[in-house]
Amino acid sequence: MRLVTLKTFILTVVSTLCAGTVSAESYVCTAELSRYERPGETEQHIFTRKSKKVFAHKTWLGTTERTVSLENSTNIVMTDIDDSIGTRVYTVVIDKSVNEFALVYFRGVRDAKHWTKNPPMWGECLLLE
Repeated sequence: MRLVTLKTFILTVVSTLCAGTVSAESYVCTAELSRYERPGETEQHIFTRKSKKVFAHKTWLGTTERTVSLENSTNIVMTDIDDSIGTRVYTVVIDKSVNEFALVYFRGVRDAKHWTKNPPMWGECLLLE
């Protein structure tokens, strides 16, 4: 009787631990900043999967969570919309097929009018598993 109970307990614990597992994938992405009049400088963005729909996004400013809005065999798209102080849209696209990323942040129509002054960030990524 005790052996059956112990087996059931171990099976329950193992099943619970494995049920929510997600591969610990991280993308270390680096952008060269010449397009922002900062030649020779780089900026690093690290995206670490926390769950199927959430990545931690670490930059020199700190770490925030990004929500996955679309994922398929070639792309991961994370989009955040913040309207607490005007409308701000933040979008990250990681192209898994070529290990590159693009990042766009803009504050609505005002930024869209002057897009040449604030081009999207682009760079290469290294996948760590």
